[in-house]
Amino acid sequence: MPDEGRGAFPPVRARAGFTLLELLTALIVLSVASTILLKMFLSSQTLAKAGRTHEIAADLAQEYMTLLQDRPELFVWPNFLDEKPETALAIKARPEGPLANAEPPVSLPMLRRANDRDAGMYRNFSWAATGKLPAVESNYVELNVTVVWELEGRLRQFMLTSAMPRPAAGGAGQ
Repeated sequence: MPDEGRGAFPPVRARAGFTLLELLTALIVLSVASTILLKMFLSSQTLAKAGRTHEIAADLAQEYMTLLQDRPELFVWPNFLDEKPETALAIKARPEGPLANAEPPVSLPMLRRANDRDAGMYRNFSWAATGKLPAVESNYVELNVTVVWELEGRLRQFMLTSAMPRPAAGGAGQ
């Protein structure tokens, strides 16, 4: 009969718990995994914010393009015949009109905090519109709406181009 404490198996008291090396290895694995997960979370937050600002810029550009085409009386149109064809001329919102700045949509989130956040985002955007006559005999005006904003210290812009019949462009060049 083998001696107690000696033999094929060490005593139960010696096998209980983890060694210091096992604990340090587990701690290193956990810290590396948590660092990777934290970086993934932070980068997804950055991408979500960038995606949201691009979505707002596209919505604003579409909204102003629609207004240029559907409500030309809200804008001061240049006389395209005073310049050479292919010259982009500024189309400005009437000073007395409601379009001087980028405004948030009427339907914002119901929660006050979300509403304030979304309304605050719109203050970071500005817009400009230009129009050009491709040729003197053209019966349409090429429109370009540019929305500009700053994200992470860099200026960004979104451009939308379309065309509209020349007579509808406030009678410009008639």
